[in-house]
Amino acid sequence: MIENEARKNFYRGLIGLIAGIFCHSVQADNASPGIKDRWETTRIEALDAAQKHNYPKSEAMLQQLVKEAGASAIAKPGAATNSKLLIILKDQASVFAAEKKFSEARVVYDRVLKITEQKYGRESPRLITPLNDVIKVTCVTGKCYDTLPELKRLLRIRRKAHGVYSREVPITLLLIGEAYEKHGDFSRALSYFNEAVSTEKKISGERSEMVKALSKYVERSKKELGDAQLKKSADSKQIRSPRKETQEEFKRVGRKSERSSN
Repeated sequence: MIENEARKNFYRGLIGLIAGIFCHSVQADNASPGIKDRWETTRIEALDAAQKHNYPKSEAMLQQLVKEAGASAIAKPGAATNSKLLIILKDQASVFAAEKKFSEARVVYDRVLKITEQKYGRESPRLITPLNDVIKVTCVTGKCYDTLPELKRLLRIRRKAHGVYSREVPITLLLIGEAYEKHGDFSRALSYFNEAVSTEKKISGERSEMVKALSKYVERSKKELGDAQLKKSADSKQIRSPRKETQEEFKRVGRKSERSSN
């Protein structure tokens, strides 16, 4: 089994990645030359408040901007208004993630995903980022199994857009395998882990470090599957064959019943 500390590091890495995306967004905006309108001024002020950990102020300002951008998108549908709404929604989700309000972030990222797929289609490469965002804020809470539909769609899109043996494919296969593994479906987990290894071999070679790392998941999953099968077999035998103590009790009750009738 992989050590608990390794798993903690994996999830801490997800949180760090989310925080890094958030900080990059704020820095990029502050570096923009000139401020064009009140909307942009308010947005930068809201993100600045979040950087200073004044989250209530940031949330309130962003929520107001979301309402305004949403109303504009309805009143004047078009690329510009939809783009503005998506920008604000992403900011809002980033602030929630920075606060570790991952459930709230998931709701907003789901909205971003829906808007993006309505515009570009369900299998567009433009969905890679919003799908990733949904997966990250869900997996960080240990609920990767809930993202299996998103993970499998992400896998299809990556294979189609970048090729079957692109760098991201074995990692996505690994995440799907882990989702099944944590749910106790070791057979499906093993299948995806094996596929991740075979794909990685095509990318980096039979003896690469990545292949060695992924192979550990295969070995772990084989053991878990074997243990689960042994337990199932033992439970089945116990149901079919009453324990010796139970059989003795039946005999004792039977003898007592015979004496009573005599």
